[in-house]
Amino acid sequence: MILSRETRALHRAERAELLATFRAAGPDAPTLCDEWPVRTLAAHVVVSESYAGLPMTVSYPLWRVLSARAGQAMRDSITGPMVRNMAKAEARGWEWLLGRLESGPPRLFGLRLIAEVRLLEEFVHHEDVRRANGQGPRGTNERLAADLVDAMRTMRGIAQFAAPRHGIEVALPDGRSYLLGEGPSRSRVAGAPGEVLLWLAGRGRVADVEVTGELAGTDVALRV
Repeated sequence: MILSRETRALHRAERAELLATFRAAGPDAPTLCDEWPVRTLAAHVVVSESYAGLPMTVSYPLWRVLSARAGQAMRDSITGPMVRNMAKAEARGWEWLLGRLESGPPRLFGLRLIAEVRLLEEFVHHEDVRRANGQGPRGTNERLAADLVDAMRTMRGIAQFAAPRHGIEVALPDGRSYLLGEGPSRSRVAGAPGEVLLWLAGRGRVADVEVTGELAGTDVALRV
């Protein structure tokens, strides 16, 4: 399925804000991603996009039918080249990285599943920079919030994303709630969609959410 014109415009706006945040912070500013400075995070996004998001969206469904050993081998085959290519991209310099991001993602990002995976990752990495540099939650953008909810609900159909979410109930400010995984609810996370996403992505110490139940006080730390 191809994204609508309105959704493409929203994704372009999020990309523009991400770039503005990168530029304002500068290449050496901290992020929430381990010990990566902003320039390394930018290189990560550039290299991820060179694959057009395909390693994530294609390999996740395969892992559910592979043995643990074969699944790990597949992950290693993606991670190793990714790290080496990130180092090469970072070596090309800060302005090159920004220019590459400004040129926009590959055309395949117009496909819904790839675009939704990338929107989740781009949003989280945007907040990795903002929150690590003293900024709090952004103002409400109802359309972005709706797209984040749609993307999270789509991702629950991919086993690698869904497995850690089993039994997690999301409660949104508008009164809606839904389970992100199978089985009865064992934990409840309440907050705005972007804040819930940050908690699910292991950024619980900066996410403005209320968590009750079994997982209170923890981060789910999903792969994004």
